[in-house]
Amino acid sequence: MIQLAFIENHYPFCEFKWIEEGKIIETEKGKKRVEIWTDKETLDAHIEWREKLAKETDSLTDRMIQTANGDKAVETDTGWLTLHDYVDHPYPVTSNVKQTGHFIGMYASVKMDNSMGRLNLANWQEDALFLSKSIKLKLKQKGLIERLRVEAEDRVKKAEVLFKEESAEEAASVLSIESPSQAKMIYGRMYWENQGKSFQNKYLVLRSFLKEWVEANGTGELTHLFDGLDETFPLREQKGRQLLAAIVYPHEYISFMKWLNEAGESTEIEERVNSLMKEWDIMKTLTEHVAEWIREPERRLSNV
Repeated sequence: MIQLAFIENHYPFCEFKWIEEGKIIETEKGKKRVEIWTDKETLDAHIEWREKLAKETDSLTDRMIQTANGDKAVETDTGWLTLHDYVDHPYPVTSNVKQTGHFIGMYASVKMDNSMGRLNLANWQEDALFLSKSIKLKLKQKGLIERLRVEAEDRVKKAEVLFKEESAEEAASVLSIESPSQAKMIYGRMYWENQGKSFQNKYLVLRSFLKEWVEANGTGELTHLFDGLDETFPLREQKGRQLLAAIVYPHEYISFMKWLNEAGESTEIEERVNSLMKEWDIMKTLTEHVAEWIREPERRLSNV
C-alpha cells in the first residue's frame, strides 16, 4: 500500500487526506486519483496518449499531474505512481448526444507516434479455425450455437468484402473505451476519464463504444450520435464501411468459441450463451442502423 507521506514528498500540494485509501486523495486543489503502473512501456504509452488526446481534441482529460520536480510519474518499489484530477460528476451524454459523438470521432482520430496493441480488425486465419468446426460437446445449446456458427461464417464473408473494398486506410490503435460513463463534467465541460488498459484498432474501439451505448441508452438517439461522429470521423467515406466491417464481423462469436474451447462443459455455459446472444442481437441492430444512416443521403436524392 502506498503511504500518503510518499505522495506528499513528491507532489506540490499542501494538504493531503485519503478519501479512499490507496485510490482517492483530497487536496487543497481538489480530489486526485492515484494510479499504479507495473510496466514502463504501458505507462509511457498512456502518458503519450493522454497528452495527444488533450492536444488534438482540445478536451479536458485525466493527464498525469506533474511532480514537484516536473516528472509525470514517480518510481516506487513496485512500479510507478501517477496522480490525476478526479471528477465524479457524470457528463449528461443522453442530453448531449451529438456533442458526445463529435468527441468520440476526435478520440478515434488521435494518432500515436508509436503504434501500440492490436492493429488488425480481425485475426482472419486464426478465427477461421473456430468457424470451420462444428460443436462436439454434448450441450443443450448445441443447436443454437451451430446455427450461430453458420451465420457467423456468412458475417465473415460480408465483413471481408467491406474490409477489402476500403483496406487502403492505414491501421491505427487508440485506447480502449470501457463505457460512455467515462465522460464526466467539470465547469460545464466534458472531462474524459481514461479507464481502458489496452490499445486496440480504432474501429474495434468504436464498435465497443457503440455496443455499450446501446446497452445503456437504447437505439433511440443513434442517428444523432452518428451525426456528431460524422463531423469528426466521416462515416460516409471509407471510415463508415470500415466501422461497418468491424460490427458485421462476429467478434462476439469468436470470443465465445475461444472460451468454450478452453472451458469445455462449464457450469457457466448458460450465462455465456446468454451474453453471446445479447451482444449478437446488439451487433445486428447496429449493422442495420449504421447501414441505414450511411444510405440515407442516397435515399433522399432518389426521392427528389
